[in-house]
Amino acid sequence: MYESDSTGLSSAELAAAFNIVYADYAVPFTMTEAAARRHVAAHAIAPDRSILWRDDAGEVVGLAALGVRGERGWVGGFGLAPAWRGRGLSGVLLGQLLDRAREAGLRRVQLEVITTNARAIRTYERAGFGRARELLILASDEAAPAEAGANDVREGDPATLLVAPPIAVPTPAWQREPASLAADPDLRGLVLGDPASPRAFVVYSATAIAVQIGALAGVSADALAALTRALASRLPGRSLRLANEPEESLVPTALLAASWRETLRQYEMICAL
Repeated sequence: MYESDSTGLSSAELAAAFNIVYADYAVPFTMTEAAARRHVAAHAIAPDRSILWRDDAGEVVGLAALGVRGERGWVGGFGLAPAWRGRGLSGVLLGQLLDRAREAGLRRVQLEVITTNARAIRTYERAGFGRARELLILASDEAAPAEAGANDVREGDPATLLVAPPIAVPTPAWQREPASLAADPDLRGLVLGDPASPRAFVVYSATAIAVQIGALAGVSADALAALTRALASRLPGRSLRLANEPEESLVPTALLAASWRETLRQYEMICAL
């Protein structure tokens, strides 16, 4: 087995490595070549700081991807191929990744882990990570009726809403930071009420079957419910999803009361270097 970085990997090779180390993951996971390109670009993955382990035959053993923004780092992919699990290698791989983070001058590294993944949590805690907060993944598949107050909902400029949010929001998770979201060329925005001082706003992207919410905030639960209903009514037949919303935010309370459901919960963990 030897260590290398992912500098020379093509998007196809990187996607294949992700799919190998995430085989049998608690949540089914498949990365395409296009998704690998987006992941690297949107989340500031640094190939020269990331680690790919291969065995003597050149087969993938482990992967640890590191995102870098200023003095902060993010573990944007971590795992071992199934045949190599249970040998105590996760701690070694994580230790090497943290060494690279220190060499890069980072002050801290963060990650997310499913709250029921006890083995991974133990590995992270042994390396010095501590649980900072809980993040919720929320979804709604219900068709929304035409929103009566839809005339109070207007298009909003997503760039402006992300850079200067008109409503205070908790510190977002790495994948929902403005720098991550801005990499999506298809972002759109909606505001409820006066655009200069809205009661709620949302930044999102949509496909033919799903809507992914990137930023969402409101002054009240009622305002959040009204805006998300308006969003659903504008995009009929599509599921809505919001990933990694801080538990302390008003958003989970508002959406769960509006018939959304919690599909997963994660810990955000931080290691000071």
